[in-house]
Amino acid sequence: MANISSQLLFKKYRQENNLDLALALAQSEYVANSSEPFWICWLGDALRRKGLWAEAKNHWQKLPGVNSAMAPLWRDLGNEFLAHIYNNTGKAEAQGVNIYDAINFISCGCTFDPEAESLNNLAIALELAGDLKSASRTLELAIALNPNLNELESNQEILNLAIHCAQSPQLLSKTQLINLGLSTANKLVQNKKNHSAGKELYEIFFKALAEELNADSLALKITNILLELELTPYIYSCQEEENIAKTKALQLSSSLKELCEDCDFENTANRKLCSRAAALCSGFYYAYLQDNDLTYFSNYSDALEIIFRSAPCTSSPLAKNKKEPIRLGIASMRLRNFNGVIGALTWLEKLPKEDYEIFVYMLDGGSMLDDNYSSRFQDLGTCKYLNLNSENYQEVLKLIKSDILDVLLIPDVGMDGINRILSIHRLAPLQCLTWGHPVTSGSAHMDIYLSGSAMEPEDGQKNYREELVNLPDLGWNFEIPTAPKQDEYFNLAPYRNKNGILLGSLQSLFKYLPSYDYVFIELLSNLANSSLCFISSGLEEQDQIMRNRILSKVGGQFSNGSTIHFLPRMKDASFISLFDQIDLNLDSLGWSGCNTSLRAMMMGCPTITYASELMRGRHTTAILHLLGLSNCVAASPKDYINLALELCNNQHQLLNIKKQILSNYTQLFNDNSCIQVLDKLLKDRTYGREVNRIKN
Repeated sequence: MANISSQLLFKKYRQENNLDLALALAQSEYVANSSEPFWICWLGDALRRKGLWAEAKNHWQKLPGVNSAMAPLWRDLGNEFLAHIYNNTGKAEAQGVNIYDAINFISCGCTFDPEAESLNNLAIALELAGDLKSASRTLELAIALNPNLNELESNQEILNLAIHCAQSPQLLSKTQLINLGLSTANKLVQNKKNHSAGKELYEIFFKALAEELNADSLALKITNILLELELTPYIYSCQEEENIAKTKALQLSSSLKELCEDCDFENTANRKLCSRAAALCSGFYYAYLQDNDLTYFSNYSDALEIIFRSAPCTSSPLAKNKKEPIRLGIASMRLRNFNGVIGALTWLEKLPKEDYEIFVYMLDGGSMLDDNYSSRFQDLGTCKYLNLNSENYQEVLKLIKSDILDVLLIPDVGMDGINRILSIHRLAPLQCLTWGHPVTSGSAHMDIYLSGSAMEPEDGQKNYREELVNLPDLGWNFEIPTAPKQDEYFNLAPYRNKNGILLGSLQSLFKYLPSYDYVFIELLSNLANSSLCFISSGLEEQDQIMRNRILSKVGGQFSNGSTIHFLPRMKDASFISLFDQIDLNLDSLGWSGCNTSLRAMMMGCPTITYASELMRGRHTTAILHLLGLSNCVAASPKDYINLALELCNNQHQLLNIKKQILSNYTQLFNDNSCIQVLDKLLKDRTYGREVNRIKN
């Protein structure tokens, strides 16, 4: 069991740059916890920061492998090696560190978390070691992430030398170059939303991987469909693009399942190729098209079952002895400060401890336990750090099965490819998910979808392959966020136009479809000098797509002085402060806010919403109903416009809504009724175990 207080103390020393105390603590904890990734990883980092490179190198090499969480530390160490080797300081040589160590550490780090500068450094290290071909290929990846690197004279020299180089030592294998290429493509798609560049690299390196493995053409075609589905636009440029994406994705998911049924996955090469692609793909952005996703995700999960050769669904074993505690596991890549899992954390913390034995599976390897929430997850029970990927999934699944769980909870299926791999396997008699990503998993192996009665429509079951079980109200036991201090406020005064109202719609930009742009345009066109603030995506080119979508329909600007703004991304306290300054919070249509709306409520911010047909569009509806503010819930987008205009022209009504929210918002938090119902459900299903129905 991890010593949580020691971990927090270590992080404090590290943040304060108190290197001696950090190193001493890491050394003592490593002696007591030598198999724990946290101390293996961070003792190495403490040694690095003290300049003890040889010790850091030797220590990190004890790790069974690198994962995405620790990758930046490996990169940093390799970059430091290179800097001293390149500048001839003598320090590296004195500690027995050479250019090959720099290559090893930078390449290992970049395989999991590529960074333009580090890839550029790797190219320099490879050139120094005489491998011009690998240097050139690595440099091309660096330039893909940061095109400005192409302008450096030294980089052009490497590229030119590689062209005319007949032969050079091969310090990076073909497999290592493929891994670097695929991780770079993934970063372009997932982080930079540069789908065209990412798609090009995916095609190049998956084709190379297919050749390396000797996979057949059908397997490569399946891989390309998986990647095509993952390249769903982040923000749509127009209504037509949105419509095309909806039709195309459904067709592709159907084709994917059919092709998988025809492919020979007894062939190891075919399985390795397609499983590698599946691990990179989540289907996350498809859900934001806001259709009923049941057919799409059922096709998708069925296809993955074929690829990964999941065992067929079987009936449950006999009922468990009531004298034995329920063995409950929770598994995710994100067991930390992430909105999609915190609701599950408070469930498990408040279940009767004597009735449950809890197992925590940190699928990211658990090496970067960097917040209080990850520590709380560890403290639930037996914590295991499992670096699940497409290569080792069978071994990891076997480890989870060996714990003989009664219940497995995967709170956020659909957030990434790894959680989805887990969801298509039978690891416990009862397998549940909840609305960390509020759509069906589509998997025949997931039994129960835990939702909230206040959010689901009456016919909500039709949207799920799982059995829908509604816990009371919102279904989660939310904790009240900390109110911002005055010095944490983000000042919105510069964004308010003279004599105008200040509006906010402060959701992730990918929630906003072109279908609903007319709502904001009509509002601003009828409210002279009004300002509407969105939150930036963090990528200027993506913000510009949204900006152009709206302003192009009004000739480039509103004629009545109204404006739109994209606020910079900010810390949670500053974000919460926005709701103390805007006049009206406009919930996103089609995909509603939940944590955002709860933050608006604690600040007393008047909020309106539109109740759509799917649960993901009804979070704020549920919140407002629970507060007795059904009058702030619109029945249609047109009604939403009229309601917003009415409130913006009636300051007295806005003030009354604010008072009502502030008088009642606490009832949204710390609601234990959902935990009592969950406890009864798990005991009924485990001790009086029902046979899980086999879903088609």
